[in-house]
Amino acid sequence: MRTLKRWVAFLLISLLAFNVFPVMSIAANESDYEIKFNSTGVTTNCYSVDNNEHTVGTYNVSKTYILRFTDEQFTIENQTGSAIAKSKLIKIDGTQAGKNFGKEGDAAKKTAKDLKDEHQVRFTDSALLTQKGYAVEGSSTAFYYFYINSLSFAILIEITPNGTPYSTVDKTALQTAITNASALQESDYYTEGPQYNGKTFSQTGFWSEMQAALSAAQTVNNNSSATEEEVSDACSALTDAVAGLISRQRVNATELYLNIQDSITFDAQNYSTKTWPVFEDVLRGAMTTLNSLFDSNGNPENQTNQARNQVLVDTAAQNLKTARLALDARVDGIAQKAAENYLAGIRRYTALYDPNNLSENDYASGWNTFLTARAAALSLLENNGRFYTGMGISELREQWNTFVAFRNACVKLEQKKDAGETV
Repeated sequence: MRTLKRWVAFLLISLLAFNVFPVMSIAANESDYEIKFNSTGVTTNCYSVDNNEHTVGTYNVSKTYILRFTDEQFTIENQTGSAIAKSKLIKIDGTQAGKNFGKEGDAAKKTAKDLKDEHQVRFTDSALLTQKGYAVEGSSTAFYYFYINSLSFAILIEITPNGTPYSTVDKTALQTAITNASALQESDYYTEGPQYNGKTFSQTGFWSEMQAALSAAQTVNNNSSATEEEVSDACSALTDAVAGLISRQRVNATELYLNIQDSITFDAQNYSTKTWPVFEDVLRGAMTTLNSLFDSNGNPENQTNQARNQVLVDTAAQNLKTARLALDARVDGIAQKAAENYLAGIRRYTALYDPNNLSENDYASGWNTFLTARAAALSLLENNGRFYTGMGISELREQWNTFVAFRNACVKLEQKKDAGETV
């Protein structure tokens, strides 16, 4: 019985203690803020100072990544792929700092406590920073600073009420998308706009759109108040923008696409029946070439969409442009009377001025011009000697020009004979 009473008393005391003293939950290896850096710099939640060159010990610092948090619950992770030795980690006073950063896994991560205890890079005297030219938050209570000698940049963390508060929104996917996009090399892609990538058309170019999406994603990532929807939308927009880039290992089909777009609105009823079939065949071939470069979803076909085929695609675009420019606009029925007059005039002059009934000796000059003009007139009568539905303006113009040239040649022969120009 005495043992039972003692057990009940213990339970009562335990319950009382639980209600009086709050229980603190501490999650191991977790933090509110995740800082990641690689060989190019810090990739999350930061802004950089590029023009504050100074020294730490014997080392020159030309760039610093600054992060400001409301409390000391953060993790910093080495993503360079290799370990960072103590000799490469330099404190604000120029001395070497603590233990190594491992190259992967938990060994690559350090918490605020690790930095404080293992690396001794935490301090509270803001003067150490202002002496280096940094604009320190006046309300800051603590600082973490170290310079990575092998990477040539420094990281400064300020703990201040004006810093970034903890956000429950998961930004991991967004931060990964930002890291991947930031690592892309402009020289690997077509950057000049406008552009077509098989799925959509961009007036400014997909590289420009990706840069805009990257900037917007970075803004959302740095916004501690960003909602889950905003983070998701920014991540999707950036991912889609990267997917839309045209690699220089692929064909740039923009000119072919634009020429096709300029051509497909043309109507056969507006052009001559002689030039339209040629244009239609070239257009059909151009569309076949373009379709061969992408699958049904607009993704590049690996077999055909290769940079080595760029000349083939450019030739198809140029051929289509040439065929489009060669289209002859169709004349309407009103032109029929004019065409009949031109052709009647040619027939009249060919009958009046028949070389078989004329003698070259009767003319001082102009005979060869006359013969050339008459031959052209006869050729026209044979090849373009009628008006027909679907006739083009250039055919009508040819009839007029041929008639005028032949008439003038005949008239000049007559004028010179009347003037007494005989041999």
